[in-house]
Amino acid sequence: MPAPTLNTLGVTCVLSDKSLAQVRALFPTVHYYPKEDIPLDLLAQCDVLYANPGGLPPHVTDVKQVPKLVHLQLRCAGADKALKHPAVLPLLEQGKEPPFTLATSSGLHTIAIPQYIIGTTLAVYHRLQQQILFTKNEKRWPSHSEVVGDTEPYYPPSVNEYNYYGRSLRGKTIGMLGYGHIARETARLFQAFGCEIIAANTQGKARVDNGFFYPGTGDKDGTIPRAYFSTEDEAGMQDFYRQTDVLVASLPGTEKTKGYLTEDKLKLLKPYAAFVNVGRGSLVSSEALLARLDAPQGLCGVALDVTNPEPLPPNHPLYSHPRAIITPHVSGVGENEFEIAVDVFEFNVKKLREGEGVGHPVQWLRGY
Repeated sequence: MPAPTLNTLGVTCVLSDKSLAQVRALFPTVHYYPKEDIPLDLLAQCDVLYANPGGLPPHVTDVKQVPKLVHLQLRCAGADKALKHPAVLPLLEQGKEPPFTLATSSGLHTIAIPQYIIGTTLAVYHRLQQQILFTKNEKRWPSHSEVVGDTEPYYPPSVNEYNYYGRSLRGKTIGMLGYGHIARETARLFQAFGCEIIAANTQGKARVDNGFFYPGTGDKDGTIPRAYFSTEDEAGMQDFYRQTDVLVASLPGTEKTKGYLTEDKLKLLKPYAAFVNVGRGSLVSSEALLARLDAPQGLCGVALDVTNPEPLPPNHPLYSHPRAIITPHVSGVGENEFEIAVDVFEFNVKKLREGEGVGHPVQWLRGY
């Protein structure tokens, strides 16, 4: 694609002084309206817009009001809210695309979310949340049987294979459901624990990721997984689940992924598998998770940063389940999150000016 001339930037989200100076160095003209109240006459001059998750400002009613816009960059990793903007949604419903590109800040969570996945997997494997329930809430020393759920004071592992306080990640197979920037760094970290990695994506094969990578992270060439599976191949995916000890979901929220992970698919996982979801809660129902948590040789534990519904209503049974870790969609709210997002933005601006297109463009009609 020909390299566009990008002179005017509109910023409709809050930036730190450091980040504002960073974007001002990229454009001759910057209109900074952190409350999204940028006047329409200034918005009409913008070649690029750096925006909140909702995308175009709320007072925009028609994409014709942004005639010069070449690229819309979101400061978040998901595009679902921007795709529902009143000026955009009618076009998409007609099968038409807006006349500018869209990108998320895919890559900004490469540090925070993979560490959350590793941390919560270790917590599930070492029953930390169960022990904390006793030591914090009841302020006492729990017995072995209370922590591991035995009916007698102690059963040796030969009687109950999931009797240990702590399980080892070494030799376990990690199934990555989705293999974007978050999964690629998570795979690298799991590999350090002696795990094997398998991955499921749409194509069912490795691909080079030309998007933003924080230095020293990730798996750009997709070489870490020993096998790939296509989410479009139902028979192949059954093999994927059957090999998996820890299932990590980082899929986007689309119509295709809504309800994709059913209870029947969860039943295929190895006995005492763990499940971590950092993508979207709509992927799997709470009822399916509860059923597998309570099933013989079912899930040993779950860590959910996203839930279905979200937020979970008060007194939902997942809150009190002793083998469930629930966090309020904060796994990506990490140190320097928004500064990293501006680094992603700068990366994309440079690629646009070189005529290469952005690193992770959102396909308007596909939804991610």
